[in-house]
Amino acid sequence: MDPREHRKYRDMLHAYELGMLDDTDRRDMELHLMECPGCFERVSSFLESAEIIRNDPEIKQLVKEAAEAARPERSRVRKWLIKLSPAFALVALVLAFLLLKPWDIIISPDKEAVASSNRLAVIPFENLVDPKDPDNLGRIISSLLIVDLSQSDFLQVISEQRVNDRLAELRENGAPGLPQLAEIIASKLNADLVLTGTVVQTEPGLVVNATLYSTKTGILETSGTFRADSVLSVFDAADQLARQIRERFSENRQETYFDPMVSDITTASLKAYNHYLNGLEYFYHNQNLRAEEEFDKALDEDSSLAMAYYYLSYLKGPLEIRRMINLAAQYIDRTGIKEQMYIKSRRAHFEGNTTEAITILTEITNRFPDDKMAPSRIAVYNYSLGHYFEAIEYFNRTLEIDSNYAPALNMLAYCYGEIGELDKALAANEKYIELTPDQPNPFDSRGDIFLKFNRWNDAIGSFENAIEIDSSFFSSLYKVACLYLLEDNYDMAEKYYRLMIKDSNIFTRVNGYNYLSYIHSYQGDFPGAFECLRSLPSDRTEIGNRGEYDYAFYQRALLYDEMGMPDSAIAQIDRQYEIIKAHNPNATIPWAYFYLRMITENGQLDRAREISENIKTLLESGSGNSIDYYWFLRGIIEYARGEYERAIDFMERAEDRYKDEFFFNYHLGLANLKAGNYVRAAHYFEIHLRDPNSMTVFLGVWKINSYFYLAESYQNLGQTEQAIEMYQRFLKHWGDRNPPTGKADLARERIDRILRSQL
Repeated sequence: MDPREHRKYRDMLHAYELGMLDDTDRRDMELHLMECPGCFERVSSFLESAEIIRNDPEIKQLVKEAAEAARPERSRVRKWLIKLSPAFALVALVLAFLLLKPWDIIISPDKEAVASSNRLAVIPFENLVDPKDPDNLGRIISSLLIVDLSQSDFLQVISEQRVNDRLAELRENGAPGLPQLAEIIASKLNADLVLTGTVVQTEPGLVVNATLYSTKTGILETSGTFRADSVLSVFDAADQLARQIRERFSENRQETYFDPMVSDITTASLKAYNHYLNGLEYFYHNQNLRAEEEFDKALDEDSSLAMAYYYLSYLKGPLEIRRMINLAAQYIDRTGIKEQMYIKSRRAHFEGNTTEAITILTEITNRFPDDKMAPSRIAVYNYSLGHYFEAIEYFNRTLEIDSNYAPALNMLAYCYGEIGELDKALAANEKYIELTPDQPNPFDSRGDIFLKFNRWNDAIGSFENAIEIDSSFFSSLYKVACLYLLEDNYDMAEKYYRLMIKDSNIFTRVNGYNYLSYIHSYQGDFPGAFECLRSLPSDRTEIGNRGEYDYAFYQRALLYDEMGMPDSAIAQIDRQYEIIKAHNPNATIPWAYFYLRMITENGQLDRAREISENIKTLLESGSGNSIDYYWFLRGIIEYARGEYERAIDFMERAEDRYKDEFFFNYHLGLANLKAGNYVRAAHYFEIHLRDPNSMTVFLGVWKINSYFYLAESYQNLGQTEQAIEMYQRFLKHWGDRNPPTGKADLARERIDRILRSQL
C-alpha cells in the first residue's frame, strides 16, 4: 500500500475507535484492518479499554447524563458531524472516562497523550571519581536508563542522540554546571522531567546518586543512591533506578507493564555496550569504517547484541548484509520494543517489501513521536526509490522534531541536488557543516553535491577539506584520488591512495593497493598493476576468510582478458566465487555481466545461459526486484555469440534502469559498433568521456578502451578530426607502455592512414 494511503487510515483510527465513521468509511477501514497488523493491533488495544469502560458504573451514569444533555443540541451540529456521530454516547463515555480515570487507559493514542506530559530527558551522568571517565560509565548508565524507561507507557523518553546533540552545542560555549545544564536541556527539548546523576564510587562497588525533578513545577520527583556489587553491575544500578522511576509514575495506574532487566534487552557486558555506544557515535557521523570496527568489537564481547548486527547491516559488504539482518532477527527478543520494530522494518526492506518497512517505521513515529530516526529512515527509503519530493517531506518532518539533526540535513542536501536545486542543496549542507564543523562527512557531502553539477575543482577542494579534518576518512580519500586519476594527475592520485595504504583498517589498506593498481592500468603498465594486486597477502587472506569481496580478483580478470588470456581471467572470478560461496551458499557469480561474456566466448554457452536463468529466478523470487539485470545478461550472451542486433534488443530492455551506468553503456556501445550502428555507438561511448562515476575508475581498462572504440566510431562516420583526437587520447594512456593488446599500434596506424588521406 502507498504510505500516504496508509497514513489516511491511521488518521481515521481515532474516529473508528470512537464509532464516529459512516458506513462507507467504516467498511473501508475494516478492509484495511484485515491487511494491516499494526492498525489492527491498535484497534484491539482500544477494545480492551472499552471493556473496562463498560464495566464501570460511575462512567455508565455519567455517559447517560452526557448523552441526554447532548440531544437538544444535535440540530446545531454541522451535517458532516451528524454523519459521523451514530455512536455519540460512546464518544461521551470515552470523554468522561478520560476525565475521571486518565491513568487507567490502555489505548495507544491516550498513552501517547499521557506520555506527552511526561517528556523525560536523561543527561549523561557525571563520573566524580574520574571526571575524564575513560570507561564511559556515566554515558553507559544514562543510555541504559533511556532504553529501560522507553519501554514504559507513561514516559516519553527523549532519544539519547538528541540529548547528546544539544549537549555538544552547549559544550562549544563552555560547559555549564549540572543544575544549569539540566535547565537548558529541558528548555531546548521541551522536557517536563530531567534525570541527572553522578557516579560517586567505583571501588569496591559502584555507587550512583540520581535525581529526577519536574521542570514545570520545580518539584523533586524522586532521588536516591543506588549501589551495585561492582562496576560490572552497572546494569543492576540502572535497573534499580529505572524501577523506582517507573513506580513513581505508575502508582495507582494501569500500564501495559513491560519491565525487563535492562541487560536482557541490551547486553550484560560492559565492554560490549561501551563499544556499541562508540559505534553509534561514529555511525551518526558517517564514519562508517570506525563504526564497523566498534560494532565488531562489541560482538566480540557479546555475540547476541542484536542492535550491533542491525547497524552492521548498513555497514558491511553486500555478502554480509543478509547475515547481519538474520542475526539481528535471531536475537530480536533481546531488544526493547522500539529496537524490535527497527529490526523488523530493516528485514522487510531488505526482502524487497519497502511498503511494510515504511509501515513499521510509521508505527515507531506514532508510539515514539520524539524519535527522529524513523521519519528519517522513511525519507531514506523514498530517496532510494527516487521519490525525492517525498524524501524531502520526511526529512523536513525529521527536522521539525530536531532542527539540528545533522544526518537529515545531510540527506536533504542530496535530495535537493537530485532535483537540480543547487542553492538549496548547498544551504542545507552549510547548516550541516555549521552543526558539525569538526567532522569530515559534511565536506565529503559538499564534494558530492559539486560533482553532481560537474564542478570538479570545487569538489576536489571539499574532499580535501574533509581529509584535513580526518586523514583516514575513506570516502573522501577514495573520491579525491579518483578525480585526480580521471584528470590524469597521477602524482596526486597516488598521494591519496598511499594514505589509504597506511590506514589501520584492513579494508582501507587492501583497497589502497587495489586502487593504486588503477594508476598503473591507466598508464598501460600491466606488470605494475599486477604487483599492486599481490600486496598484503595476509590481509587478503583474512578478507577471504570473512567471505568478503577482494576486488583484486576482478582487476586481475580485467587485465588477463585484455591481454588475451581468457582462461586466467575466468579462473580469477571462479576463485572469488569459491570464497564467497563458502560463506553464502546462495551467492551468485560475481560480476556476471563480465563472466558470462568470457565463458560464452570460451565455448561455455550452455553454462552461461544456465547462470543467467538462475539469476532471473533469484530476481523474480524477491518482492520488488527488477528483472532488468537479466535482460542485460541476455544481451551480453548474444553479444558474445556475435548476434549483435539481438544483443542490442535485449540490452535496451534494461536501458531505463542502467542508462547512467558505465558498464552498461560500454557494452551497448560495443554491440552497436559491431552491428555497424556508428551513431548509436558513439553516443554510448560519449556519455562517460569525463564522468566521475566510480565505475569509470574501477573499470579503468574499459575506460581507456572506450577512447579507442569511440575513435573507431568517429572514423566510420567520417569525423576524422574527432577520431584522431580520441586515438591520441587513447595513446596518451597506453601509447608509451604499449601493453600487449595490439591496440596501441593499431591506433598509430589509423592516425597515419587518416592523415595520409588528407594530403
